[in-house]
Amino acid sequence: MITLGAKKYSVEMYDTTSGQRAVKQKVSLGRKNGAGVSKKAVNASEERELTAENKTQRKAVAFAEFSGDMKPMQPDLRWFAYDDNIRNLIHMCCAGEGKSEVKTYSIELKGTDFATMGVSTAAKLDAAAGSLGLGSSLDLQSRAVEERRHKMSFQLEF
Repeated sequence: MITLGAKKYSVEMYDTTSGQRAVKQKVSLGRKNGAGVSKKAVNASEERELTAENKTQRKAVAFAEFSGDMKPMQPDLRWFAYDDNIRNLIHMCCAGEGKSEVKTYSIELKGTDFATMGVSTAAKLDAAAGSLGLGSSLDLQSRAVEERRHKMSFQLEF
């Protein structure tokens, strides 16, 4: 069995996703006298605003403690063959007695992704209303914000 000789390990992973979507719409329609079936002037306007928020959190924790004394042996890496952190850890564990042996090892990885999008589709809707013989003024704004946070903590004790 290939082992680095760890006595304990713990891994914690956190993932948080939050998002907010906001839509603001302002519409006014009007028809002048003499247009269409009815000869009366018609005016209407409306304003709306909608906001939706959501948040998701996930957490995973693993811990193990081993008994006995296992001598560290160099593993054959496949997935992490080019990861400097893993290669340095293996070197520290397998250097031999009295050659900078590692007693504890911790690594923490954090990341944040943030995205904002703005959309204006007023021109398309205004053109559609114009083709119906209606004069219109439309202002539609949509905004979406999404944020993701990740954290992984890994600790080994030899």
